[in-house]
Amino acid sequence: MEKIIEINSLNKISVIKKKNSCNHRNIEIDESKNCITCDECKQELNPIWWLARIAEQEQFYKWQVDLYEAKTKKINEHVKRKMS
Repeated sequence: MEKIIEINSLNKISVIKKKNSCNHRNIEIDESKNCITCDECKQELNPIWWLARIAEQEQFYKWQVDLYEAKTKKINEHVKRKMS
């Protein structure tokens, strides 16, 4: 996602995020050049940005798993009480 910063005559700063049409889901890592390229749009990507994006997704998945585990535990406890 590209950010464009505009400063108007009133010294008001606006940050506009320009959304790319490609999600960069499939990448090619070139270890010899230390670069990452999107297989779909062929754009060279910032490796730190890409790693941060992956870490954010992994954290989201972990939260989802934790939530489902807590709900499952609560349901199991409820079922045990009902069966007693």
